[in-house]
Amino acid sequence: MMASASDIMTKRVVVVNPNDSVAHLRNIFMKKKVSSALVFDDRPVGIATEKDLAQAFFEERRPIDEILVKSIMTKEILSAEPDTDVRDVAKIMANNRTAKIPVISDGRIYGIITKTDMARHFSENYRGLASVESLSKTPLTLREFHTVFKAARMMNLKNEGRIVVMRDNKPAGIISERDISMASFGMRPSEVMLIRKKKNGMAHRHIKVYPITVGDLMRTNIESIAGKEDASKAASKMLDREVGSLLVKDGSEYGGIITKRELIKYIAKK
Repeated sequence: MMASASDIMTKRVVVVNPNDSVAHLRNIFMKKKVSSALVFDDRPVGIATEKDLAQAFFEERRPIDEILVKSIMTKEILSAEPDTDVRDVAKIMANNRTAKIPVISDGRIYGIITKTDMARHFSENYRGLASVESLSKTPLTLREFHTVFKAARMMNLKNEGRIVVMRDNKPAGIISERDISMASFGMRPSEVMLIRKKKNGMAHRHIKVYPITVGDLMRTNIESIAGKEDASKAASKMLDREVGSLLVKDGSEYGGIITKRELIKYIAKK
């Protein structure tokens, strides 16, 4: 079970310039199917993630091709040496609520450790040690007609990466920081023209604006797992289905959620 950062890291690291636009950053995320980029200007100066993009969506009102990466990036870089124990990396991630840890030594970038790398390590090395229900938690929830702005604000305040979308008191989908950062920059509130006739026969035109809702962006393919299952099986399922969380389901009832973050917290405590 003993492993170092270099054993589990992803060697491919995407790098951007601090003066690149947020639009360029978003396009890189979509094209390369990554969720973070190291910001490099002769040396590492920051890291930009989906969370930063989602935050920009909530706070900014300018077109994203006018916003520079340096204005949204996280400037404090938490890093690990190649020989850092994985458990110590997990502690850094858990204590600082960060999802990406670059592996750097003497100014050289060796790779990056993500939540997915940690989930893979968990699935291979932590079988039989914890059940799904022992690591699950109560999820954040919103109704499908709540706005995306409300979802982004809640994620920021609660420092959570996903929200379960409810319909008739049952889960209807999940919206994540990635859903917001990848989709909503290109979306605009819907404008509908309503024409009402007055008693004198004159028509009155009225524009009604409908904001983007979480129902517009949520993913409806909800993945779940039984609470009695081994947590390593949950990690494997997240990897196989390429999702960051699973709803915990016993019979027909949903009782919580397990995410990659819970797996990281468990590794940090062992």
